[in-house]
Order: sequence, then structure tokens, then C-alpha cells
Amino acid sequence: YDGAYPGLQPQIPPQPQGPDGFPRPQAPCAPYGAPAYYGSPAYVEIPNGKNDAPVSLGEWLWSLLLLFVPIVGTVAVFIFAFGDSKPSKKNFFRALLIIALIAVVFVTVLTVVTLLGVASFDPGSAATGAGRV
Repeated sequence: YDGAYPGLQPQIPPQPQGPDGFPRPQAPCAPYGAPAYYGSPAYVEIPNGKNDAPVSLGEWLWSLLLLFVPIVGTVAVFIFAFGDSKPSKKNFFRALLIIALIAVVFVTVLTVVTLLGVASFDPGSAATGAGRV
């Protein structure tokens, strides 16, 4: 305020105070003309109307019990991961596929290393001396 209009002094609204007498923090307000999402978090889930409801306990139980059926379970994982299911269920089964892929790669590497070690083993060169003439 530069004092050019003496009758129009800026009014500062009083801050609400808590029971201890200190001012309470207020939520930030959007400035004039700002969009409605000003000050909102960076990620805002926009409801699409069909998959918004959380996955119920019964639905989780049936989905996980379905995995115990040998071939049907494998197909169900891919259907839940890439089909039209709820986002939390879809993310869970995608994570399950990633973990399964990591496990397959780990077991394959471990198997190859073990087979190479067994194939290169010469019983005549063992420390016990077995096999020497």
C-alpha cells in the first residue's frame, strides 16, 4: 500500500486461533482466476465410473484361490494383469508377473552355473586324492 487512497486501506482478515491462542494454519486458497485444482496434489485420480470401487475381500479371496488351479491360474494371472479389471487388482497381478519373471531368470542363471560347475568337475583332481593311480 503506497498511501495514494487514504480511505481504501487493505484489510487483513483475522486468522482463526486455536484454544491455545496461537493461529491455526489455514489451507492455501487459490488466487483469483486460478484453476480449481490449484494447490492440489500432483497426482489426482480421475474417476472413470466403472473401476472406482475398491476390490472386496471376497473378490481377492476368489482371485487368489483361482491361482491354485494349475493351468487356469496361469491364464487368470494374465487376464487380471492385462484385462479390464480394477486398477489395484491389475497392478497386483502385474507385480506378480514381474516377480515371477525375476524368479525364473534367477533360477535359470543358478541352474546354468551349477551345471557348468558339475560338468567341469574332474574327480581325479579332488583334494581327497580319490581316482589317482
